[in-house]
This record gives sequence, structure tokens and C-alpha cells, in this order.
Amino acid sequence: MADSSSKTSPLHEPESTVEDNQVFSYVVGSQSGPTEPQPSPYSPLAAGWMYPTDDEEWQIIHPKDCWVYNKLILSRVLGYTCGPSGTTVPKPDFYIVRPSMNIMGMSRYARIEWIENSTNHFHPAEFWCEVFEGDHVSVDFHNQELDLVILGHRHSENPLYKWEKWEKIDRKIEFPSILSSLEGNYEWINCEMIGNKLIEVHFRRNPNFRYGNNVAIPVWDQVEGEKYQDLTFIDDGNYLRRGFFIDK
Repeated sequence: MADSSSKTSPLHEPESTVEDNQVFSYVVGSQSGPTEPQPSPYSPLAAGWMYPTDDEEWQIIHPKDCWVYNKLILSRVLGYTCGPSGTTVPKPDFYIVRPSMNIMGMSRYARIEWIENSTNHFHPAEFWCEVFEGDHVSVDFHNQELDLVILGHRHSENPLYKWEKWEKIDRKIEFPSILSSLEGNYEWINCEMIGNKLIEVHFRRNPNFRYGNNVAIPVWDQVEGEKYQDLTFIDDGNYLRRGFFIDK
């Protein structure tokens, strides 16, 4: 996490007469500041944009909406019991510890840990938060209207990244009010929730169901194909996942 400095950041938002809700593309690393704002080719206004790469996803985020991708800031705004590395937990308990920002997803480095008091031993880019109970769902909203709800299944003894199954379900979920006044114009917003608690947001759709499937079973190791004779294997590697078995 970058510390404060008197120098001008290459990501400093320029003064502009362009409307705030327009999506911009900036050149990162230029010490002279960003280039003249241009409509991003990866914005929700671009034809066919639904499943961006990590680089593309970053480019569509309005600078004033970056806080949404910082899970520590999101958790603090939502009133959760949480804090950055180096702060003291309110009581000894189990907490979830994970990177404050992880645009790559897949629950990288996320884990549940018992914390007695101090969190000085964690990486500076991590944060801790209270643990929530309930169904873990991934929800796609199209123009703030419910489009898709996916329920995740994971054995309690598995690492947080290692899901057993994702499946479409029919459930009514309201669009989070905290996201109703964003600066950018985002056609698709994906929200992850545990119980009724919002824990993560992406300005894109859930990519695991782009095949028109109703079920996605992640493949982590060498899995016997006979176990899923009625399903089709899709080579869709990401992090430690090899792909999926899907119903298509």
C-alpha cells in the first residue's frame, strides 16, 4: 500500500471539463500525469464488453470509485468490525485476513486466523475483518437490476479459495444501496455476499457462467472424469484451478 507523499501521483485525477460519469483510460507511470481523458475501449459503453481481463477491469474504474475495490475501505464504510495490519482487534477471536485489494480474485492469500491482540505480524497490504456466517453468493446486477445469483458450496476444512461447486439459484437480492451513487457508469456489477453482508464488488459479470451453464464444478487436481460423465470439462485455468465441469 503506497504511503503518502507530496509528489504528484501518476494516477492523480486531472481537472477536466468532461462529465464525471464518463469512463476514462489513463496512462500509468507517466510522471507528467495522465493523458488527456479518452473514452476507454473497455468501458461498459463498448460493444460486447462483459468479461474484461484484470487490466481492462482496472481501466474502467472511475478514480472516485476505487474505494469500492478496496475491501478494507468497503468493510469500514459498511460498519463491519475490521482494521488494517498493525491495528489491534477488539477481542481475541477468529478473523478473516486477506489483501485489501485483489483485482485477480480467487481468494488469493485469504484465510481465517485466530488473533489474540496484535496484527503487526501481517503483511502491510492485508486487513482483518469479522467473520460472517451464511450462504456465500455471487450476484450479477445489470443496470442495478438483479440478473444472476450463484450459490457457492465449500467444505469447511478447505482453504477459502477451494470451492466444491457453484450453481444458479432463484433468490431475490436487492441491489446494495451503498453502490447506488457511484461516479462511473457501470452496466454490470458483480457482488459477493455472505449472508446479507456485502464483502466484495467487481464492475463486471461473473465469468464462470459465461458458457450458458447452470452449474460449475471447479477442478483443482487430477479428477476422475467418470465422476462427471454427464458434464463437460472446460479448460479455464486461474490461480490453482485447472478448469470446470459444466452442464453443457
